[in-house]
Formats: sequence, C-alpha cells, structure tokens
Amino acid sequence: MNFLIELTKRFAYHPEDKDEALFLKQLIFIVSLSCCLCGLIWGAMYYWFLGTGFTMMLPWIFVLIVGTAIPLAHFRKNHYILVYAQLTCITWIPALIQWSLGNINDSGIVMMWSFLGPIGALFFLKRRFSLYWIVQFLMIVIVSVIIEPRLTNDAQHASETYRHTFYLMNIVAPSIVVFGASFYFVSNMIKQKDLYFSLLKSLERKNKEITEIMNVLEIKNKEVTESITYAKRIQSAIMPTDAQVKEILRDMFILYQPKDIVAGDFYWVKKHDENLFIGACDCTGHGVPGAMVSVICNGALNRCVEEFELENPGMILDKTRELVVKEFEKSDVLVQDGMDAAILKINGNKIIYAGANNPLWLIRNNSNQIEEIKGNKQAVGATRNPQAFSSHELELEKGDSIYLFTDGFVDQFGGEREKKFG
Repeated sequence: MNFLIELTKRFAYHPEDKDEALFLKQLIFIVSLSCCLCGLIWGAMYYWFLGTGFTMMLPWIFVLIVGTAIPLAHFRKNHYILVYAQLTCITWIPALIQWSLGNINDSGIVMMWSFLGPIGALFFLKRRFSLYWIVQFLMIVIVSVIIEPRLTNDAQHASETYRHTFYLMNIVAPSIVVFGASFYFVSNMIKQKDLYFSLLKSLERKNKEITEIMNVLEIKNKEVTESITYAKRIQSAIMPTDAQVKEILRDMFILYQPKDIVAGDFYWVKKHDENLFIGACDCTGHGVPGAMVSVICNGALNRCVEEFELENPGMILDKTRELVVKEFEKSDVLVQDGMDAAILKINGNKIIYAGANNPLWLIRNNSNQIEEIKGNKQAVGATRNPQAFSSHELELEKGDSIYLFTDGFVDQFGGEREKKFG
C-alpha cells in the first residue's frame, strides 16, 4: 500500500509542478489504474459468460492502451498523454462493447461507462473541451439507438444471471469510480481550503505582530528623533549664527546643510584681539557620532585660542590634536576619531593658513585661476608618525576671494550612475 501511495506521488513528477498540476497527475493515475482493473475483470467476465470473441477482447484492449500510456506519460513528465488515452478509451470502447453485444438490455447498459469521458474532461481539461466529449457521448447514444435493430446480438443466448450481473456491475462500478474521483477531488479542495485558512490566520497574526512592532518603532523613532533634534540645538550653540558672522566679516557666506539632523561637519569662527580665526572642519563619522566628535574638536579649538593663546594656525592644529587625543585616551577602548580641517587667521590683509587634509582656495581679483594651497596629509587625531602642521602666510589684495570647505559636498553620490559629485 505504501508503495502504491509513493508511486502515485511520483507519477510524471516535475520539480516545477504547482499543487494543482500535482493533484491532477495523481488523480488521473488513480482513475486509470481503477479503470484498468475493471477492464481486466470485465474481460474475464465476458470470457466466463460468452466465451472467446471480439467482446471479450475489447476490455483488454482498453487495458493495453491505457496501461501503455501510464509509463509513457510518466517518463515524458506529461500526464496529458494518459488523460487523452483514458478519455478516448473510456468513451469509445464501452460503445464498441455495446454494439458488439446488441441491444442495451442485453449489454447490461455497458454504455454507462462512456459517460465517464465527458465527466473526466471536466476534471482534467478546460471546460470548453468537455463540450467536445459530451457531444461524442450523445452521438454514441444516438447511433446506438439507430443501429440497434441491425446489430448481431452476441448476448442473445446469455442467461438472466449474466444480464443481472452486468446490470449490477455497469451501474455500481462507474458510480464507484465517479464517487471516488469526486471524493478525492473534494477532499483535496477541503484540504487546500483548510491550508489557505490556516495561512490566512497565520498572516493575520503576523500582521498584528508587525503592526504592534511598527507602533513601538514609531514611538521609539519619535523619541530618538526628538533627542537628535535637541542635540542639534546643542550643536548649533557651538557655532555662530549668520548674523553674528556678518557682524565680524561682512563679505562672507556660509553654506551649511547637514545630511542628517546633526552632522560631523562644522564651521568655526573666533574673534580674539585683532585676529579673526575661521575654520571648516570635518569630523570622523556622520550624524550623531560625528556631531559628538565635533563638540570635542570645537572645544579644543576654542581652548587653543582662549586658554593657550595660540595665534599660528599650524600650532593651533598641533595643540588641537594633542587635546583631542588626550580626551579620547580616557576611554577603555581604542578611539582614533578626529577631524580634517582648514584653519585660517586673518589680520588686516595678511592671512595665515594651515590644513589637515583640507585645502584653501584663493582666487585673485581679475583672475579666473584658482590657486590651491594644500594642507598636510594627516588628520587631527591619533595618527602614525604625526608631523607638525605647516602654516602658509599670504597677503591679500582688494577683491581677492578665499574659500574653505570640507569634502561633504563633493562626496555626495548621485546622478544616473550614482557617482560622486567631485
């Protein structure tokens, strides 16, 4: 029994088969085996009651054709070979038996089997194809009625036992086949319905869980966003406003557009005695981590000018590096964060520049050329073999323009190819 069940599951199996195809393959295999068994029994019964002859051979011809189609369909992974063989044989061979035996009464209404053709077409083929098979059945019935008087009656000498036996067999057996196929079909539908219902309930539960998680995430996101927004107020407090900058230096502009609410980039403007210090700084990291480093680096720059009274930008970067490294050494883990920066001191028409990876651009009045003064190739922070930062002294003329910047703008990805802007 287990072998038969496994054989049914493996019939014409293909890895890409969907559930519906698998079900139809199993169903046609079961129906065909059942009909072949009936064919063997019917052939033996005709031989028992009628002896050898054409009638006895017809059920066995059915078994031969359908039995051959079973392995052919299996090895070609195409169950429709068996479907068309089964439908053709179950429709026409009972009709040939009917015409061989004579009238309907003497045949035990064997033509009942032919009706399984259009019923099977409803199961295995598209509905419009089933019309073709019901037309065949109706044609068989009409032809049987018309030619009945002209048929030779091979069963005219058969006993009443023969007639009663085949009446019973030709009513019960097709009914069992139809009921069995329908039961198998309906059971599969109920199984699929239960499975879909179970999946639906599972999806509803998962959807409820996801909704609850989304609500929690929304609350957490709101709390985090509010905290970061408050952190922005703290970061903004360490940088002067545009109005405050304009009071110090009129012909100056600042383009500051953080990608996130807070950023690792910041600008530094400091007036001390007769000197004006300006810086464009890019701290390690983005968002909140970068903003936290920016607070430390900004504080170190202010201490260099106010506490240590340094005026040379190169020395300011050296001291800032020392302060930042010392601050991070307090941690139990290795912290190598820091910043790239361009620092400028302005005193009258004289400027002194020092840079940590970030350059200074100078455009002279009435000139289209950009003069680039490069900084040192090292960051302000823990580095291997740190060198003293170099200072560059320049003299400005009226109409000259100076630009300090970080890599925040040129490093943005975009465009059709998602390339960096710079």
